Order: sequence, then C-alpha cells, then structure tokens
Amino acid sequence: MTQTYNIALLNDDTILHVTLNEDYNIYTDMPYSNGDTLAVLDKLDAPVVLITEIRMKMTFDQLLLGTKSVAVGEDATWRHPNVAASILVTTDPTVYKAAAGLKTDTFGNLDIPVFHTAEEAIAAAKQLVNVA
Repeated sequence: MTQTYNIALLNDDTILHVTLNEDYNIYTDMPYSNGDTLAVLDKLDAPVVLITEIRMKMTFDQLLLGTKSVAVGEDATWRHPNVAASILVTTDPTVYKAAAGLKTDTFGNLDIPVFHTAEEAIAAAKQLVNVA
C-alpha cells in the first residue's frame, strides 16, 4: 500500500510538517494520519508549529469533515497542547477560502495562515519559532 501522507519533524523538532498527498482519502486515511500526528505530538517536550500541506482536491463535504477533525473536539490536532501555531499549505482555492471560515465560533476562532508552497510555510514557521 502506498503511503498517502507523510509526517516529518523539521528545524530541530520545532516544526511538524504533515503532508497529505494527492492520493490521500479523507474518509479512509484521516483516522491514521491524525492518530500518527497525535502520537508524535504526545511525545514532544515542547510545542511546535504544525504545518499541514494539503495536496489533494476536496469536495465541500470532505473539507468540512477534515476541518472538524483537526479543529474541533478532544482529538483535534490543531488544539493539541504541543501545537503552538498551525499553518496550512494548499493550492486549492476552495481550501484557501475556507480557511477564513475557521475564524468563527464554530471552529474556535482559529487564525490559520495559508501559503501556496511548503517553502513559504516553513519560512513563516521558522519566524514564529524565533519569536517564541
């Protein structure tokens, strides 16, 4: 089976980069990717900047399901105590625009910056780490 997602610690373990590849299926892969991400976060000694890179296209229903999974509830990765900040990477205009909707009460008024490339997101994450 092909790995549909990747998880990597970067910058001396101050940045956690989760990549959801083009063949990632939100219905079947999300429980595993979220579980693996939470396992890494649980083992960390200090908070990190979490970058989620979304390479696949999503329907509105998939977008809503994915957002609820990472932003709402006890196992929400973006709410984990070892997440100092979250950043999104996407070229999907639907995801890009939907990120603005995270600033609502429904999603806990999250302010998630969105970048078009992983390089831009990693540079922004490094700046956040240096400020902290």
